[in-house]
Amino acid sequence: MSNQTVIGGFTVSFNGVTPVSGGYEWSYTITNNGKEKDLSNWVLQLKNCLEVEEKLSCSLGVCEIVNQVCPEPQKDCGTFRGIKFDNLPPDQLTQTFTFVLPIAAVPTLGCFYLKYGQNKVCGEILVPDCTDDPPCPPCPTSSIRDGKTFTYQVEGIKSACDFSFEQGDSPSYYLCANGLKLNSGKCDISHQVTLCENTDSEQTLNCLVPLEYVEVSGELQIFWQLKGNLETYCAEQPVSLTMLAVTNIELTEICYFCDGERPDFKPEDVCNWFEINFVSISASGLLTYTVTFLGCEESNEE
Repeated sequence: MSNQTVIGGFTVSFNGVTPVSGGYEWSYTITNNGKEKDLSNWVLQLKNCLEVEEKLSCSLGVCEIVNQVCPEPQKDCGTFRGIKFDNLPPDQLTQTFTFVLPIAAVPTLGCFYLKYGQNKVCGEILVPDCTDDPPCPPCPTSSIRDGKTFTYQVEGIKSACDFSFEQGDSPSYYLCANGLKLNSGKCDISHQVTLCENTDSEQTLNCLVPLEYVEVSGELQIFWQLKGNLETYCAEQPVSLTMLAVTNIELTEICYFCDGERPDFKPEDVCNWFEINFVSISASGLLTYTVTFLGCEESNEE
């Protein structure tokens, strides 16, 4: 997708977007090759920017939002809504125009209209595309998708007798996911795609990709059923005891889906999204284990 379009004797260039106070400044330059009449006004399409007010701050002071009809409707340019730069000064071969859009938008191919003398033409250039869906939520600062090792010191029994945690078999554990919250929604992400790479037809597109997501956050609790042995003169053999320990993990994970492909999850589905692996427990009660987030999978149960 080109940042520049030549139509008649005019070259229209998209210069880019800059964050500024009050929003985002979009910049364009129009150059007359000197063989055409002076540019008197032009209109740039604002795609899907329905919440934008009827006037915007621009390099001319204030510019109106208008509905523009192309004189010779093209495939994608018939009637469009856009910002109008009017009453332009004469004898200016090169002019740069800017305007401030109060909301974030993605550059995408759209329409513009030029009027010079009796000539009226339409062409295509990168224009703002406002989206109804918000940007996708930021990625978690840390993740346990690849597994993470945790340690927890289990509170031992305070007694004159010796107590040690049993080594060997893995203890039983049970998940409590009631402290986790699910937040689902739709969002858009800008994605750059290069087509026909390394050929004469190479094109780079900046596309807005609609997505759906599920964010799971909060506290995951793991209940451990641990065994230990109590040494006491009052019993000929060590007394086998069972203890309960609870470990807590704060987490935030996000699963993305193509638009329309996000399943309807049940609260109990969350219990299948984590893999717990016991590593070891020392005689003094230092518990070591790993937790892996497996992703958001729909339950197979009817």
